[in-house]
Amino acid sequence: MPPRLLERLGMSTRIILIDREVPEHWDYAKRNGFWDLQKNWRGLGAGNAVYFWVTGSPGRIVGRARATGDKTPLLEGTPHAWSPGDRRRGDYHYRIDLAEFQDLDIEIDWGEVRDHAKAPGRLNPVTLIPDHGVSWLEQRLGLMIADPYQQALDGVSDDPESRIDVAGLGEDQRELVPRVVVIRRGRKAFRDALLRVYRRRCVVTGTNLEAILEAAHISSYKGDHTDRVDNGLLLRADIHTLFDLHLLTITASDYTVRLTPGLRSDPTYESLEGRQLEFESHQTAPSKGLLEQHNALCDWL
Repeated sequence: MPPRLLERLGMSTRIILIDREVPEHWDYAKRNGFWDLQKNWRGLGAGNAVYFWVTGSPGRIVGRARATGDKTPLLEGTPHAWSPGDRRRGDYHYRIDLAEFQDLDIEIDWGEVRDHAKAPGRLNPVTLIPDHGVSWLEQRLGLMIADPYQQALDGVSDDPESRIDVAGLGEDQRELVPRVVVIRRGRKAFRDALLRVYRRRCVVTGTNLEAILEAAHISSYKGDHTDRVDNGLLLRADIHTLFDLHLLTITASDYTVRLTPGLRSDPTYESLEGRQLEFESHQTAPSKGLLEQHNALCDWL
């Protein structure tokens, strides 16, 4: 996917600097679920993968998170959680919400990232990692054991007669690997089946640009046995992220798209609220039981 398109969909990867004088800010971010910024850094927003880099020579990546919302201005007088000794205290003007925190502790030199990931010449407070350099960075940090697309396997059936109780199979049958190697576009056979069923269109937006369509599990992936068509939705990449974060859901009762209140006024997504979806037949429709479970996890619904 072209880097500019990835950035527009909120799927880009960025590094945020932590001053070596206040490394405890990473712990504050995990505790509070947000990060405060001095500037309104362009492109930093919902869906971004964010690595936190403590300055020094060499530097040190201490963690990873995902942005769950766009930047919001801090109103005058809004308290923030940074340490009392922070020399920049009082000079933060924007906040971004975070989730999916993962601790890391890896020394790394910016010159190495610059050379291998073709990153900018200098490390700014918020720095974009080019799309073509993300895989190298993940491998360098030990977060990928292989190219995930090489792990795609065939063998899924979309025969409705062979459906099984996905929700009842609680045992996770995946090989235990870091969570970040779970394939976003979906295992090949599962994605191919959903592309056929949904006629190569996102079920929520109608988007037919195949390069950004992903196979989403309604009930989270726990092995081959969960790659069922009635446990899947074909979604545009950013919609998949919102669905996984329980910021968007599809009601089991009448297949209506619902958005978390914070998205209902977002120009990109507001038109999706209340959109009623239609499926060609009950045999190809997603499982209502699994959608009910997803609905229940949306505490704002």
